[in-house]
Amino acid sequence: MNKKSKKVDSKKSISKLIQQIIQVSNRKNNPKEIIDDIIQLTFNCVFSGGFQYADNLHVQYWVDQSLLRELTEYKTDLEAWELLKEATMIFIELHKKSEPFTDIIGEMYDEYLGQVLGQFLTPSDLATALASITLALGGNNQITSHTVIGDTCGCGAGSLVLGSLRVIYQTQGKEALKHLEIVNMDLDSRMVQLSSIQIVLHCMFHGLEINSLNTHWGNTLTEYGGRKDGSSTMAVYWKSNRNSLSYSCEVIGMEEKDDYKEYTEKKYA
Repeated sequence: MNKKSKKVDSKKSISKLIQQIIQVSNRKNNPKEIIDDIIQLTFNCVFSGGFQYADNLHVQYWVDQSLLRELTEYKTDLEAWELLKEATMIFIELHKKSEPFTDIIGEMYDEYLGQVLGQFLTPSDLATALASITLALGGNNQITSHTVIGDTCGCGAGSLVLGSLRVIYQTQGKEALKHLEIVNMDLDSRMVQLSSIQIVLHCMFHGLEINSLNTHWGNTLTEYGGRKDGSSTMAVYWKSNRNSLSYSCEVIGMEEKDDYKEYTEKKYA
């Protein structure tokens, strides 16, 4: 069975598990809710010290603590909890089995979210085509120095950025990725989580290094430079260095985070 067939089977398995959760759960009867819980559980796992350190990265990361939410409702819904954990593990493994920077759950999210809310995310093929056109218009120059890319107009699942990363990786190789500072922003906390998860997992599983990931949580029209109360919209910061001689996991403390927040506010205001 080829990689594409395995990916399709895994996605079908997740869809089947979602339906099973609905059947056995005391509380969950909406596919969107369950997909959101898969995203939440994945986010909790990925941005834990144990998960980051297991990849042997010299990594710095910080996340807004309000994005780390315990799924307490499953404490009295144990059969559904076991199924949710299984679906989450399949989702995480899909990043390992797929080509680098494939938009995995974005397609699944559309299956359900489109029906429930009428909201759709950018199709993977379209994102790749747009990235190819954009890079061609820019002259397809080799990336050899610090370059900022991203989607600050509502990044969603990160489809457009993943498309750009795919094209850059396929045409310029992994060295070009090392120069990329990725800046995303969305008002929906779930999309903040999902876009961050997809980029970080692909980097970790495929041994790829980017300069940094900066995901902001806020209104792209009114809060791009920060909120009215002066607080930052920074929600996720992740930076790895696979060439470091010191393999350690560093969770950025509040002091360092505040310094970085001030830096980004000045830079992107």
